[in-house]
Amino acid sequence: MKHLLTLLGFCCFLVIGAIPAHAGSYTFIPNPADLYDLDHYKAYGWGLQWMHPGEEIVGASLTLKNIYDWQVERNDSLYIHLIDNPVEIGVKVYSDDQGGGDFFSGAGPWIGTWSDPGGGSSTGFDLTYTFDGGLLAALNGFGADGNFGFGFDPDCHYYNSGAEFTVDTRTPTIPEPASLILLGLGLTGLGVIRRRKVG
Repeated sequence: MKHLLTLLGFCCFLVIGAIPAHAGSYTFIPNPADLYDLDHYKAYGWGLQWMHPGEEIVGASLTLKNIYDWQVERNDSLYIHLIDNPVEIGVKVYSDDQGGGDFFSGAGPWIGTWSDPGGGSSTGFDLTYTFDGGLLAALNGFGADGNFGFGFDPDCHYYNSGAEFTVDTRTPTIPEPASLILLGLGLTGLGVIRRRKVG
């Protein structure tokens, strides 16, 4: 029995070691990068084309660099959503006449909301949302058809130095032929050992 377990463990080790690991890292930047400085009279959609549907997204983050309210004022929020089917690839501008509330409410999962309690000048602050749990699962589901996007509704004017979305992926691996042969030989060896012990 000891030899049987040792051989099985060795075969599993060989098979696992023969499977290559595949991973990718991708960065998306809108055009214009600052989303027209997120004017409070507008709302903005940013559609992305996902060219890697065979890869599982294992990490993602959305960053708005050096963001701040244009002046010291009563702060209304910047609302951000993940959207399954953006109207178009690239940046689309909608007019909401500085309407209060969330322009993209109901269009997809809510990523977050933010307001600048100071305002009026840059502090070098980068606003970053890291995707996990339900957001990561939604992103994988949305990307399955080749596109997804974001909705931004600033109810104040938010200057920024640019948005960036980064994605880390892995490719589900399929055992190579050599791995399958090794596994087959291992199982055959187990069968031979078992027959000898029974006989």
